[in-house]
Amino acid sequence: KRASAAEMQLARAFGYSERLIDRGFKAGSVRPLAGCSDPKNADFFSRFRTFEEIEAFLTSRICQLRQEIGSEGSQCEAVVIGTSVEGRPIYALEIRNPEALAAAKKQGKKERIALVTATLHAREWTATTSVLLSAVRLDVTDVSVVFVPVWNPDGYVHTWSGEKGYKKRWAKNELVTDEVPARMWRKNRKLNFDGTIGVDLNRNFGSSDLIWGTDKKSKSINFTES
Repeated sequence: KRASAAEMQLARAFGYSERLIDRGFKAGSVRPLAGCSDPKNADFFSRFRTFEEIEAFLTSRICQLRQEIGSEGSQCEAVVIGTSVEGRPIYALEIRNPEALAAAKKQGKKERIALVTATLHAREWTATTSVLLSAVRLDVTDVSVVFVPVWNPDGYVHTWSGEKGYKKRWAKNELVTDEVPARMWRKNRKLNFDGTIGVDLNRNFGSSDLIWGTDKKSKSINFTES
């Protein structure tokens, strides 16, 4: 579906531009990206990928692929911005347009940066794929974009393990044990002081005075639980 005039006006206000990719492309279909393949010659986006496959794609393929499909004026760089509890790298992909940023600076504009993240919750594989595909196709002008496709690498790796594990949680001042298939794991893999495993990263921004995603009226004071 083509964006409305109002939607396009809003996008342009944030520095984005429209580029028609293919007039013959049908909505709902999936077009393979040339050269974006695994050893079996399958399209990278034809299935969900392991963390190791995503890591290889970010470090050795995605920026080259952006050039091949005709990204206009933007530069791409994959960097490590941190390390997980279990020692895995957390990757970010920065996309900037130096020429557009220089022109904006001459006009007295400050550089604006949009942050796009996925996989705070380990089991949400579709979000990971969506962010990676957006990172491949997006062109930028004077708004830089930083993508973090796997914010929770430890949890994501665990969801691929096939294990059937157990989750301990506090309920009414009692430690309760639930059986949780690895595929449905949400948190990271931090070993907590009370014997539970994992922190819900989506509930750990800010401080006790400003907690994102809550109304501060939760009956539970344990913000590592959903």
